[in-house]
Amino acid sequence: MGIFQRLFGSAKKPFGSRANADAADSIVAAMRARQSAQTSGTFETGEKSPERILCSDNDCPCTDQKSLVIGKTAYLYISQGVVDFRKDCLSILERDMKIQKMGRDLSPSLLFVDGGVANPFYLCEVGARQRRLNLKVALADAEQVAKTGFAPLRPTPKD
Repeated sequence: MGIFQRLFGSAKKPFGSRANADAADSIVAAMRARQSAQTSGTFETGEKSPERILCSDNDCPCTDQKSLVIGKTAYLYISQGVVDFRKDCLSILERDMKIQKMGRDLSPSLLFVDGGVANPFYLCEVGARQRRLNLKVALADAEQVAKTGFAPLRPTPKD
C-alpha cells in the first residue's frame, strides 16, 4: 500500500472523512517538522519522550538490558550514513516515503541504509566509548532528541 493511499485511503471514501482529516493533519505536521528542521539544522527522529531506552548498538558488548537514563547514561549515535540519507528527508513522513520509494526501486537485499539504520540510535557508555564518540556531545544529543524529537544533521563527533 502506498504512503499516499495510507494517508488518504481509497478513492471510495468521501473527501470529508475523518481519515482524510487525519491525513491532512499529518501532512501539516510533516511540513511544520520539515520547516523547523531546516531552520535549526536538524531532522525529525520520532524519538521524542521515549518511555524506555535500551542500548541499540548491535556492536556493543553490553548484555545487561538496563534502561538508559537521559542526561546520565543515554548517548546518541548519528552516523555519516544516517546524515547522508536524511539530508533530503528531514521529516518522518519524508523518510518513510523515501524508504518506500527505495523499496520499489531496489531489491530488498539492497535496501540497507548504514546497516539498516535510517535514524540515529541510543547507546550506552560502553558502546559510545567503543565507537570513540565524543561523550559530552553524544550525551547532549540524546537529551535534545528526547526533549524535542529532532537530532542535529551532522555525525556524532569522535574523540
